[in-house]
Amino acid sequence: MRIETMECIKNIWWAFVLGVGSFMDIRKKSVPKIFMGAICSVSAVMLLTGYLLSVNNISFMQAGVGMAIGAMVMVASVFSNGCIGMADAILVLLTGLLFGYTGSIEMTLYAIFFAAIVSIILISLGKANRKSQIPFIPFMFLGYVIYSLRSV
Repeated sequence: MRIETMECIKNIWWAFVLGVGSFMDIRKKSVPKIFMGAICSVSAVMLLTGYLLSVNNISFMQAGVGMAIGAMVMVASVFSNGCIGMADAILVLLTGLLFGYTGSIEMTLYAIFFAAIVSIILISLGKANRKSQIPFIPFMFLGYVIYSLRSV
């Protein structure tokens, strides 16, 4: 298996995860734990397979730092009483593992930027207030798309 093949599989997987996660986040305002457990398991298997076959272009250091960033978001989720969803934090952690810390930071910053724009629009139209919550996974998906297009 070549690095390009593994990258293609990883990108198809992540687009699927974020697409389905976005749908669930918008429709139900939550993501089931079974879905999160499944994506964690499959992502871990993909990551380990990539390392075992020496076809992973993300070093252990990049993945570890990316995971640490996701872990910090998870801690923020706990201390914010759910203002940051745990599913969102897990996705940031997995993004760090699969795409390294630079990919994770880039995708997350794009997501935060577009979530802020939508929030400002909703507040200015009177459709939301400062305490309103919006689904974040669709913005992660948008951040992933922009990251992928920039990486081509």
